[in-house]
Amino acid sequence: MRSFARRLRRLRLRREATHHHGRRLDLQATIRRSVASGGTPMRLAWKERRRVRPRLVLLVDVSRSMSPYSFFYMRLARALLGELADVHCFIFHTRITDVGAALSDPDPWRSQERLHVLAIGWAGGTRIGDCLREFNRDQGARLVHSRTGVIVVSDGYDTGEPVRLADALATLRRRSRRLVWLNPLLSRPGFSPESRGMRAAMPHIDLLAGGADLKSVERVVPQVLQALR
Repeated sequence: MRSFARRLRRLRLRREATHHHGRRLDLQATIRRSVASGGTPMRLAWKERRRVRPRLVLLVDVSRSMSPYSFFYMRLARALLGELADVHCFIFHTRITDVGAALSDPDPWRSQERLHVLAIGWAGGTRIGDCLREFNRDQGARLVHSRTGVIVVSDGYDTGEPVRLADALATLRRRSRRLVWLNPLLSRPGFSPESRGMRAAMPHIDLLAGGADLKSVERVVPQVLQALR
């Protein structure tokens, strides 16, 4: 888990930023500046390439059907939060809860106690679409932008309306850099993502991969890293 986190720590995204003496002309910014001089481009704007670290947002399903995998992903999230500066973690079932502060607690026992207090409804039903819509409404504009990689961890078994899930994922995809879905059941031989939730999700995600345990997560690490570039 820590190895996965450290590999992400080395990841940088290429971006262009305004610079006083850049190498490339920023045409749009130059045009905006020319308005003050009657359309004559008296002050040129420049761009320079830079590398920035991506933000990660983890949305982890802790409903009953995800019980065999929930604690594993909480440990993975704790490792990511310990290694990276810009990681945010939420759990969801019939509602969604921010657990980043609890997982970041340096005392593992206190962290576990804080998590138990927050996780009312753990191993219950699941309404993925409603939870993701709630996330978009309350947290999306603040946390998700063009350098954000959103990772949804779920088996896709949703008791809500598929159209709500599709709409919520479409909004997340528009805001984020990449939208990755990890489904632990994909590691099972012969499994096919045919549930209503997965069918609703497929058109909106950049990468669907398995991840039932550490070994399978290690296999998909290169795919996740590539999807976030």
